Amino acid sequence: MTMLQEIEKNLLNINGVSNCRVIGDDQTIDEIHIINQTPRSPKQIARDVESYIKTAYKINLNHKKISIVNLDIPVNSEDENDAFEFGKRISFENLSITQGHRQAVIQLELGFDGKLFKRQETAINIPDLRYNEVGKLTLGLAQEICEEQLIFALNSIRIDQIAGNDIVLALVTIISNGEARLNVGSAIIRDDIHSAIVKAVLDSINRIVSFVKIN
Repeated sequence: MTMLQEIEKNLLNINGVSNCRVIGDDQTIDEIHIINQTPRSPKQIARDVESYIKTAYKINLNHKKISIVNLDIPVNSEDENDAFEFGKRISFENLSITQGHRQAVIQLELGFDGKLFKRQETAINIPDLRYNEVGKLTLGLAQEICEEQLIFALNSIRIDQIAGNDIVLALVTIISNGEARLNVGSAIIRDDIHSAIVKAVLDSINRIVSFVKIN
């Protein structure tokens, strides 16, 4: 598999990328063409594509090289996969962090299907360790929601900057039906970096969650 083929395969894991074609060679990317059949805006999708390419391949991709075509979503489709964006998703409800001299107590609440899920963890009060613990806590609660139907593992949490915006990138491995796939999620840091971490992690898994029938 060439680098471009690998990129095409992995881009399909990004929320909003229904199909794609990457043009270039093994050193450069000249164009990326994407079909979007979801409610997500082209700007959001392009940002996630830029983030993934920069994180996974260390390539600074000009957003002007990304072309996105929006196709209407069939509302009354008989194919469940055509309407995956209408599936249930895990929502971010609340996050509180109490920081002491040495430790930080992290309390997180996520919502799913009208139910509230809560969990608390303690982390050493160092920024990188605290950020990582917020990511793990988010996936831990998501695992509780999904039970054994999906398995999540946190690869990394990164803070980066794209187009003048500070963002969080979350790389998460998802195991479904015995197959492992690497997903990337992103969120702009607005007021609180910890909340952005939760949102980025959920962004990385919710497209897959929406495919799965969870009791």
